[in-house]
Amino acid sequence: YDLVISNSTAWVKNVTVARGTKHVCYCHSPARMIWDSWPAYLDSQRLGPFRVGPVSRFMITAIVSRLRLWDYYATKNIDVILANSRYIASRIQKTYGRQAEVLYPPVQLLHKPEQEDERGDYYLVLSVLSRYKNIELAIEACKTSGRELVIAGEGPDRERLEALAQGSKSISFVGYVSAERRTQLMSQSKGFLFPSIEDFGMTPVEAMSVGTPVIALRGGGLAETVIDGKTGVFFESASADSLNEALTRFESVSWQSTVIIRQAEQFGPSVFEEHLSQIIHAAGVPI
Repeated sequence: YDLVISNSTAWVKNVTVARGTKHVCYCHSPARMIWDSWPAYLDSQRLGPFRVGPVSRFMITAIVSRLRLWDYYATKNIDVILANSRYIASRIQKTYGRQAEVLYPPVQLLHKPEQEDERGDYYLVLSVLSRYKNIELAIEACKTSGRELVIAGEGPDRERLEALAQGSKSISFVGYVSAERRTQLMSQSKGFLFPSIEDFGMTPVEAMSVGTPVIALRGGGLAETVIDGKTGVFFESASADSLNEALTRFESVSWQSTVIIRQAEQFGPSVFEEHLSQIIHAAGVPI
């Protein structure tokens, strides 16, 4: 082939290509289980009913050390490395010593219904219900302040989250929603809550594409997609108090939906396609 494009979150980027073939890698993250999250990742693992003991830990650590060397040196063979945010580009630089060009992923922008009702008075969380998403922060903040919160999505953490919300009449779980209902919830919500750090974060951009401002934990890719005071607000620490302070500030701003939508349009599929084409052409592959 003239060109191989790999789309990698772990090992695919280390594929061997023929001499003369250009390899462009879209790297969404260096493999966390052997880099950033090590040895915390190992601490969470079990061998059947047992935790990893000293002998197993020694053997696994030796294997991972070799994996790290392989991963590091295999990455040197890639012609062009792309990152899905500046946040990930900095991690690629730190891990592999390679400079990555930022190519934001293509977000399927939503469109507001033609006959849209007025916005509701609720905040929205739309997410897979997993523990690392920090959704308990939104629950605790809205439970103590009495703000209305709608949580859409399914996942392994739903039962625990429902128990945390118990006793609050202002918090509701609506489960899995269709694409149409998703758009409706986003376009009619007062604001979109995003309490986790993500490599990029697509749902906040989807929310902005229908003019809905975002309230997010500062960090990760959202620091590049959300403009504080223009398309949303940030809270500085992973605590309910910090989130409530941000919500109070959020409610004092007069939001301009046209400004918010314009920001989201920078991350649409057509922008992605044009940028990727330019990168491939610059790599010397005729397209």
